[in-house]
Amino acid sequence: MFNSDIAVYFKQVNYYEDMSKFAKLGLWIIQCLGGDVDDIESLIGEYPTLQNKRELTQDDLELIELAKQNGLKYKITNTGIKISA
Repeated sequence: MFNSDIAVYFKQVNYYEDMSKFAKLGLWIIQCLGGDVDDIESLIGEYPTLQNKRELTQDDLELIELAKQNGLKYKITNTGIKISA
């Protein structure tokens, strides 16, 4: 139970909510100093999602390989592969 998917998800949500408090302060300081950071996600990442274990298709594997070759970050989600810079 301690390492179940739901328990891990709630730990990630609690951590994200705690970090968002500090990120709001950091965002405010950066903007006061003339920085161009507009959102919290750029500081601490995206809000966690509950991930189901699913089998990767051939298309998913090709997208992962393409992301690795081009030095891009990828995340396996419930609906597919999410690639970001």
